[in-house]
Amino acid sequence: MLKKLLSSFFILLLTTFSTSFVIACPVPALNLNDLEFKDLGVVKGVGSLPNEEYLVEKINEMNNLNIKANEIYIDKTQLTISYAKIIAKWNSLKFIGEASLNFTYVEKTVLSKVIKKKTLGEVENVSEDSILKAVNKVNSTNFTIEDVSVIPKKNNTGATLISKKQSNYVGDVDVSYYIKPEKEKWDLSTIRAEDKILRTEKNTYVEDVNIVAIEKIKEIWGITIEKNKDYTYDPDKNFKAPSKIADGKFEITSTSNSELLKANRSVTFIIPYKYKQEGENTLWKKY
Repeated sequence: MLKKLLSSFFILLLTTFSTSFVIACPVPALNLNDLEFKDLGVVKGVGSLPNEEYLVEKINEMNNLNIKANEIYIDKTQLTISYAKIIAKWNSLKFIGEASLNFTYVEKTVLSKVIKKKTLGEVENVSEDSILKAVNKVNSTNFTIEDVSVIPKKNNTGATLISKKQSNYVGDVDVSYYIKPEKEKWDLSTIRAEDKILRTEKNTYVEDVNIVAIEKIKEIWGITIEKNKDYTYDPDKNFKAPSKIADGKFEITSTSNSELLKANRSVTFIIPYKYKQEGENTLWKKY
C-alpha cells in the first residue's frame, strides 16, 4: 500500500514539474544577424539620416516581424544614407546580437517648404484633380494623388493637403481658392410673348419651322443652339402646322447637358396663318 502511495506521489510530482518547465521555458531570442532580409531597399524619413523608427518599420515590413523601435539602437558612428548597424538592447527579451543593414535613404520634404503659394485663385471644382492642378500651376510643382490626400473644407473656399505615408513628403498644408462660377445659361421659358411668334411661309413642315425658331433665338440672345445637343422636340407631339381656323405651335425643350441653355426648360412658339398677300405686304392672322 505504501509503495502504491509513493509511486502515485512521484508520478504527480514529475507531471507537475514537467508542466511547469514547459510553461516557464522562454521563447529563444532572435539574433538580429539572422534576419532574412537585410537589404532594405528604399527607406523614407524626415531628417538627413534615418532613425530607429524608420529602419524598424522597414525591417518589420520585409521580414514579417514586430520589432519595437525601443528594442534596438543604431550605432551612430557608422550611420550613413546607405548603411546602418543596429544592435539589440541588453534588456530586450526577444532579440539579441546585431545586424548590418543596407538601403537607400530618401529624405522626405516638408510640404510647406514646397507649397509656398497657398492662395490658388480660381479652380474648376472641388475634385482632387482640379485642386492639385491649381496647386501645381501656382507653385510650379508636380503633385499627384499618389503624393497627397486633398480634403476640401465644408465652405468650399479651401482644402487641406495631407502627405501620404508612401510619398516623398511629410506634413500638411492649408490652401485657399474660389470655385469658378458656372457659365451663364439662357432660360427658354423666359422668352417674351412677342418673340415667340414665328412668321414664316414655310410652316407646313417641322424642319422648316425649326430653322426659323433657331434663327429667332439667335436674334434674341446672339447664340446658336443645336438640336439634340442643346434642345430636343418630338415632331408628332410638339408641332402643329397652322390652319385657317387655328394658329400652329412648335415647342422645344432644352437638354439636361446643354452648355448654353438651362436644363429642361421649354418654350412654345406660335405660328400664325398667312391669310392675305397685298403687294409686298403679307398679312398674318393670329387666333
